[in-house]
Amino acid sequence: MSDDVTRPLTEEERRARIITARRTGGVCAGCGRALGDGETVWMERLSVGRTHRWGPVGAGCASPEFLQATEGAEPARCEHCGRGVYYRDRSWSGRRRLALCSLVCNGRYHAARRAREARGS
Repeated sequence: MSDDVTRPLTEEERRARIITARRTGGVCAGCGRALGDGETVWMERLSVGRTHRWGPVGAGCASPEFLQATEGAEPARCEHCGRGVYYRDRSWSGRRRLALCSLVCNGRYHAARRAREARGS
């Protein structure tokens, strides 16, 4: 057996990768690949054991159905970093007021908003 063969991830490793991707937005929750600056993400529902978690994935890990559903459509733009974001459920995303690609961008966006409000802008 070759050392180059990648072993399957444990549930805990998969969960940790999804959490990291959700937190930072800098990696694909599906494969762990580093995402390029401004690379569009698709928010997919990913299975971990008997539960599911939402996480940002690159085009290579987005489901074919999701890619087809978003073909030709403009992604929402993350309010902090400008990354393109597609949400799985259009009715859910239609109710969203903000597009945010990660928890880091969420925190930074809201901190900047609070700072603007404190300055009276």
